[in-house]
Amino acid sequence: MNSSCHEKIAIYLMLAACCLVLGGCAFNLPFSGFSESRVRLGLLTNRIDTSFGDSPKAVKDVTDVQGRGYDFVFYPIAEDGQICLTAHNRREAPVTVSVEMTREDNVATDRSFPFEYVVPPNTKLCIARIHRLYKDRDLGFQYSSSWMIGDLNARHNPQGGYRLPWQRGESYPVGQAYGGPLTTHTDRSSQYAIDFSMPLGTTVLAARSGTVVNLEDSFGVGAIDKVYADKANFVDVLHNDGTIATYAHLAEHGVKVRLGQMVSVGEKLGISGSSGFSSGPHLHFVVWRPEKGWKGLEQVSLPVDFCMEGLPCAPVIYGATIPNRPGAAKIGTGTTSP
Repeated sequence: MNSSCHEKIAIYLMLAACCLVLGGCAFNLPFSGFSESRVRLGLLTNRIDTSFGDSPKAVKDVTDVQGRGYDFVFYPIAEDGQICLTAHNRREAPVTVSVEMTREDNVATDRSFPFEYVVPPNTKLCIARIHRLYKDRDLGFQYSSSWMIGDLNARHNPQGGYRLPWQRGESYPVGQAYGGPLTTHTDRSSQYAIDFSMPLGTTVLAARSGTVVNLEDSFGVGAIDKVYADKANFVDVLHNDGTIATYAHLAEHGVKVRLGQMVSVGEKLGISGSSGFSSGPHLHFVVWRPEKGWKGLEQVSLPVDFCMEGLPCAPVIYGATIPNRPGAAKIGTGTTSP
């Protein structure tokens, strides 16, 4: 590579850095082998119009419950005369990526668009290659993309069901559950979620074994205000069938596990609280997986059966106070909370 080419690349990188700071721009640069290459880094619009170049994080995270920044990036890079759409998952959970080609000019690809792809944990790979259809013409394209933690192909198979997520001998009422009046569990992400009313500081246990793939415990405020909707402390546990359980509204600094930790059923995850969009102390428990909906990727909750010794596995019932002890009755009476 000659010095002139080096200078052009240096200029390009400088301009690209400016674009990343400013949130998006457009410019033209001639590169050998890419006549009049065009690049727009559309970080604000989640769209990229490119024939050469690289735009880290030009992809939207649509995971409903977001905590510490998930270490995943998706970007195009030039490689052997082609554009490689590269996914780099540097964390413990699989990630589902959805990609749509919205404009194309002289484009050939190695796969059909739109498509979804599940990127395994701790993996970097090229999930689509784009090149010129006719070598004597410029290449131009625009795509949109989004990603979500979890496996689009997961199928719920709990094998033995779930245990109640608190210690034996304790009893707590069901404040919200499918089949009863739903005040906040009104979409597909929370349809089958369960709220267990419990005092601040109650020990929360793993209802099923798995790997801790996401967590948050820095929030100290909770209230019935949408401004706190994404400020709940939580732990996400990935199960061996690809589904994920979320234990939410935990206390500030109340998470007692670490990222990547393998947890067994009944192991301590944290302590209960009232962080985020919450009317009072309770544990929000939901099992979910990603799904492709008409608006794109979405988090979809799944029905859960709990198992206690001496009784068949069954869903909990709204309004019941559930005692965690062998042979306990499944249905009871007790106070409820919104």
